[in-house]
Amino acid sequence: PACDATTVAGVEVASLADGQSVVLQGQCSQLEAGLSGDALVTCRAGIMRADRLTCAGGQCSAGYSEATLGETTADVGTPTLMHGALFTQPDGCAAINPRFSGDLPIRCGNGAVVPDTDSCEPPVCAAGGVAATVGGVNGSVPVQRLGWGSVAIVPDGCEGVNPRYSGDVVATCGVGGTVLDLTGCTGKPCAAESVDVAVGRGAGSIDVQAMVHGGTQVVAEGCAAAGGAGFE
Repeated sequence: PACDATTVAGVEVASLADGQSVVLQGQCSQLEAGLSGDALVTCRAGIMRADRLTCAGGQCSAGYSEATLGETTADVGTPTLMHGALFTQPDGCAAINPRFSGDLPIRCGNGAVVPDTDSCEPPVCAAGGVAATVGGVNGSVPVQRLGWGSVAIVPDGCEGVNPRYSGDVVATCGVGGTVLDLTGCTGKPCAAESVDVAVGRGAGSIDVQAMVHGGTQVVAEGCAAAGGAGFE
């Protein structure tokens, strides 16, 4: 939405379309004591906003500023900075979240320091085998190198851990490393076959029909077939 005409920094500003800006010459001192220069007023979502970043003068006192990176929030120590000045803290990204890397730019604006975490490099999950348990069998799923928040499908990853299971494994790079989703693993059906069994002192085989994983069936006269006479 557009912004209606209003007074900003002691100056009447005509109505502006959304995103439109106007320069107020010499009005920075009206925004904040100690500032000088031209103020930039911009219409954003129906509200006139004065931007002090175009002003000269003023400073940000040394102290701490809160910054969030990934899942972690921490206080970042900053020196005294003049308005508009840029300070780069070497390896500052890791100081907020050890899983990230890179230098941290910090700018002084509007009397406050602003850490720019957008330049921080997100972590990666290294390629390799990730431990997994499928159907009570322990093993590992080979996963490629993944960037932070990336998702990869490991075709037939379930069978690689337990040959009696089938399905793909979903791998996600997140907090703590690569996380596996094994909900797609399902037990393979059992084919119809003749099974050797022993009953008593006798031994023989019984014919079993195909079954789904976890299924059961009753084989009629199976005991007699396996154990011989005297069993039923």
